[in-house]
Amino acid sequence: RPPHSLMCFFTLAADLGRPCAVESPSDLIDPDTGETVFEMLREIAALLDPECLTMDPIAVFEKMAEAGSRIACAPLIYGYVPYATAGFRPNRLFFCDMPTVGGNGPVGSALGGTGIAVSAFSAAGEEAIDFAYWIASGDVQRGLYAAAGGQPGHAAAWEDEAVNVATGDFYRGTRATLEGAWVRPRHDGYMAFQQAASDRLNEGLAGRQDAPRVVADINRLFRQSFAAPR
Repeated sequence: RPPHSLMCFFTLAADLGRPCAVESPSDLIDPDTGETVFEMLREIAALLDPECLTMDPIAVFEKMAEAGSRIACAPLIYGYVPYATAGFRPNRLFFCDMPTVGGNGPVGSALGGTGIAVSAFSAAGEEAIDFAYWIASGDVQRGLYAAAGGQPGHAAAWEDEAVNVATGDFYRGTRATLEGAWVRPRHDGYMAFQQAASDRLNEGLAGRQDAPRVVADINRLFRQSFAAPR
């Protein structure tokens, strides 16, 4: 479901070596590449249960991890480490680098994740900053943070032997994908575009619409996002 279909669109374009625009109020993607990517997604969507277009990664993982699951693989999906740990669900999931279509290795995955920030309005700003530095440090990330069920972002944790043993090599197995990731646009107006473009993409996939029409609409939405009220 939105926005994950759009993340797949971003990823395939970047992996082909023709990434989407991020900063300029131009088309998001050249029409030929956009149509190629949409046709890839449309071909896959035609083979799936329509319910998949309503599911986020957690919903997919829940289906995969349940007893008797018939889902063997989710090729492009954000990683959630609890599903890689023993005993979390009936089926333990295995994570690895993304498949590729462009011949350049696992590059172009639309980067996900949530960071740590300190509010400018915090009543304890200095203490919050100290905590942010502490929780993001290598020793804490590969130690207490990972042991408590967190999903560390520090490279020290990603290469830590104990952290990887506990997660079936979740971190080492996906690191090349993370290192080669693509950062989505961040301009004012992007979030509204993300929702609108995802909705339009899902509509096109569900209705098996013609690629030129869908890509033209997504490009129009991207151009308009730079003119959105700030």
